Amino acid sequence: MWYEWPDRWGPEKGIDLVFLDKNREYWAIQAKSYSSDYYVSKADIDSLLDGSNRKIISCRLLIATTDKLGVNAREVCGGQEKPVTSLMLSNFEQAQTRRKTLPFRMLLTASQKLIAVS
Repeated sequence: MWYEWPDRWGPEKGIDLVFLDKNREYWAIQAKSYSSDYYVSKADIDSLLDGSNRKIISCRLLIATTDKLGVNAREVCGGQEKPVTSLMLSNFEQAQTRRKTLPFRMLLTASQKLIAVS
């Protein structure tokens, strides 16, 4: 969580979570919970883009409970120097279908350890 990250630069202003990937790059994550017919607007993601515009952040991840990304939001995400990856509703629906075929589920614990859950 943002408030637990020791390198945070102030109160949360659009970044919900930060993680360090296997390439030692920091990702800023923002999660949006909307109805499935809602269009995520540029205004909805401005805080993620502004808040993660620091040298320490390499990538951005937008997670949303809709598949709809407004035209301006899509354009601004596509034009960023730092990449913006998105995981949208259909990504989660596809993952849920695939997960049913696995013998176990994987969960990320609060201490950032991946564990198998039966």
